[in-house]
Amino acid sequence: QTLIDSIPNPIYYKNEFGRFTGFNKAFLSAYGKGKEEIMGKTIFDIESPSTAAIFHEQDELLLSSLQSNTFELTLKLADKKEHAIIVSTNIFYDYDGHLEGLIGVFTDVTNLRELQSELKSINHNLEKQVENEVAKFQDQQKLLIQKSKLESLGQLSAGIAHEINQPLGSIS
Repeated sequence: QTLIDSIPNPIYYKNEFGRFTGFNKAFLSAYGKGKEEIMGKTIFDIESPSTAAIFHEQDELLLSSLQSNTFELTLKLADKKEHAIIVSTNIFYDYDGHLEGLIGVFTDVTNLRELQSELKSINHNLEKQVENEVAKFQDQQKLLIQKSKLESLGQLSAGIAHEINQPLGSIS
């Protein structure tokens, strides 16, 4: 228990019937509850029905597949804030190899999700700026082409005027 309590991520373990048989201090702190308020209870006793249903469904999936499982959900914890949590679960066995229950670990990825959202927004803004700069560049390129055409036309008309003025100069 001392080893599990030293881990900063909330950790819990349940028997195969979904009743909590242990947890670490970080789990109690995350929920803001005492040991006696959780020990022997099910997830339906400590979470909202919709969130408890997600946990229950994932537990059933884990127990039927006997393979580790990871899922993400939003939890309102003791600080009254919503947290994006990745829950990693796995089964464990007793010394005789019989299924004893499951263990779960919370990883709070709220800051990561906020940074991803901010990065997405920045990326969107940069894409808009690039589009605007490309449009400006294309407009400038069109103006340069137009200027070049006018310059060529001016040179052509000057050449034609010179060619016309040469014989006229001789005639006059």
